[in-house]
Amino acid sequence: MLSQTIDQIMPLLLSLQQPAFCIRQDGGVACNGAARHLAPENRDGLTTWLDAAASLYEGWNRKDGLELPVKRAGRSYSVTIQALLDGELFLLSESGGSSAGASLAVAAQVLRQPLTELFSLSQQLFGDLEEAEDPALQSQTAAMSRHLYRLVRITGNLADLEQLRSGQYRLRWSRLELGSYLAPMAEALTAVCADAGRTLECKTPREQVQFFADQDLLERAILNLLSNAIKYGTAAQPIRLWAEVRPTAILFRVRNHCAGADGDLLSAAFQRMEQRGVLPDPRWGVGLGLPLARHIAQLHGGAVALEAAADGTVTVTISISRKRPSQEALLKSPPPQDYAGGMQRSLVELSDVLPDRCYDSTMI
Repeated sequence: MLSQTIDQIMPLLLSLQQPAFCIRQDGGVACNGAARHLAPENRDGLTTWLDAAASLYEGWNRKDGLELPVKRAGRSYSVTIQALLDGELFLLSESGGSSAGASLAVAAQVLRQPLTELFSLSQQLFGDLEEAEDPALQSQTAAMSRHLYRLVRITGNLADLEQLRSGQYRLRWSRLELGSYLAPMAEALTAVCADAGRTLECKTPREQVQFFADQDLLERAILNLLSNAIKYGTAAQPIRLWAEVRPTAILFRVRNHCAGADGDLLSAAFQRMEQRGVLPDPRWGVGLGLPLARHIAQLHGGAVALEAAADGTVTVTISISRKRPSQEALLKSPPPQDYAGGMQRSLVELSDVLPDRCYDSTMI
């Protein structure tokens, strides 16, 4: 929370070219010139203005900063919200999609065949090398295998991101029960995180709640949040994963503790492809994970939000709507498809952060 009032901060906002506005406790809105046609008319219109991100805003603790995606006037924005003494501050940053998205998707399709052949040949080679029972060779083949998994993940993300972004991806709807869906995933991910030297604490809801989702896509989004938590989090602090049930949405939350610089890196990960920098951090990767999770949430009628507390605690939340899909959407739902090509999905999605030993061919 910022220890300032709206009247104190408005002179600064009026000098910004970035769209910014404040909502007073009495419901009034004060905005700068850039936000004149973007801001809601009053507080009553904020729920409609936030659209799919409204449930994330409603669960905000007002102590930490909150980052949400919104669409206004046909453009996509990332809005950062801070509580003030007498209201709230909203700062908008445009987050345009990559103009090369379609080209990247085509490139990924072309890459799939040689990558599949390479993976098949490598598995045969690794099998032959196992007979040598040489620890050094085994270590090297495990490292090679992990990098192949990384390539599979990058290629899959490139292929699917444009379809997800454009709304062309056809969801494979399933009726799921929240506890039954989350509990086995949490158990498996706890073991995987232990391999990465991290402690994962999971909490599954007790109430019986049914919802509809593409369960593979939702798991993929959660795994991407977990990958970032491992990558940027403080190793000595546990990672927490839990779900919350709201009247109109289900929230999946991942919380970890970051050092100051790592928290900034994680916060910027939504725009990683556009903000590479001259000397990019080696942990960045391509920068597709969080945008992918954001589009998965949007296709489920939800959004992704990031809350960063002053003590270094970072919470990333995926919301999905509890609204039942139309009967037509359910009937037209395509059959299940294994996007990982038979590979263990957690090993694919966490290949940036797991140690090489997890990819030893004798263990996979």
